[in-house]
Amino acid sequence: MRSAFLIFLAVALVSFQPVGGQDFGGDRGTPPPPLHLKVLMIGNSYTAQTNDLFQQFVRSDPNASMTISLATQAGWGTADHYASRLLTVYDGQTQSLLDKLRQEDWDVVIVQEQSTLPSEAFLDIPGTRTLLQGGWADLSALIQAEAPNALIRPYQTWPRAWGNSYLQAYFQDDPVQMHLATMRVYGLIASVIGGEVIPVGSAFTWSMVQAPAISLHSGDGSHPSSHGRYLAGATLYSFVFNRSPYQSGYSAGGDPATEAWLLHVADHIWQVR
Repeated sequence: MRSAFLIFLAVALVSFQPVGGQDFGGDRGTPPPPLHLKVLMIGNSYTAQTNDLFQQFVRSDPNASMTISLATQAGWGTADHYASRLLTVYDGQTQSLLDKLRQEDWDVVIVQEQSTLPSEAFLDIPGTRTLLQGGWADLSALIQAEAPNALIRPYQTWPRAWGNSYLQAYFQDDPVQMHLATMRVYGLIASVIGGEVIPVGSAFTWSMVQAPAISLHSGDGSHPSSHGRYLAGATLYSFVFNRSPYQSGYSAGGDPATEAWLLHVADHIWQVR
């Protein structure tokens, strides 16, 4: 499995060329999941800062429920999680990733890569393709061994905000180009592991282009603002439970017009996948 993954992703990455089109839709995914799902989220600070809104959307849907656990560490990617799988670095240092994988018969394991690594691999920055390929090969094999009934769902990250130093250095301050790079790498990963991408980055990008006055990022131009967290939560809910965010209709108590727009964005991305 690992060698096949590495060969496929290596060949596909070599064939990448930056493009100028704006195709923000995800791929068509799996049939609708059960109404109650056991979900493990593996990721970083982006994951940690958006899971609460995901849970709120689920709680607001009377026909959905979820058992959820997190394995998040700031700045980590798949390679870090795999390398530290035996260490008790989560939940106040009481459980390892291996413990968490064995904790439940998970239905879904959501995995988020370190935020810039996919776009760096697209650009072929030295060492990044090897790191990304090995991380996903090793971590997905671990998940399949310890949670064989779980669907692995790659959690697509979003582009940086205009003016962010990374975006300026590598993508001419163009979030669409960063998203296209990220989207293509996540799509390749999903094609190998057999799980549909959760295209939160597509939702961010579409909103940034269509409604740039709604700020989805915090002051660092990287982490999500309250609006970004709301949009991420709606998109996670729609793609994990396979239903429109309108079926939840959760309100965080923000500006009604802004929340209506963000729900529309999440629904649009879900509908056009």
